[in-house]
Amino acid sequence: MSFKRHYSIMKAVEAVRADLLAAQATKAAAAKAEAERAAAAKASAAKEAAAKAAAEASAAQSAVVNQAPATGPGSAVSTRPAGGGRDSGSNKGKGKGGEDD
Repeated sequence: MSFKRHYSIMKAVEAVRADLLAAQATKAAAAKAEAERAAAAKASAAKEAAAKAAAEASAAQSAVVNQAPATGPGSAVSTRPAGGGRDSGSNKGKGKGGEDD
């Protein structure tokens, strides 16, 4: 085999190797980009789910706050006068020990 033939074959082998490396690099770059897109989509979905959960929690908290005064122990309007009640007035017939005893 002549030197020219050998040189030509070597150049062809080098070209095939370069093409193979370029194809592998392209494939690796595409896989990396796809993985990054998937990670970004996953992060976006997680962020969206967290925002939705926060909104639901906020709505639930607001519903509890809105209902709390209506269901709280002091929410009913008292008909008794302030500061008195049963202790003011006559003790007649109340069953308490009066001054007569």
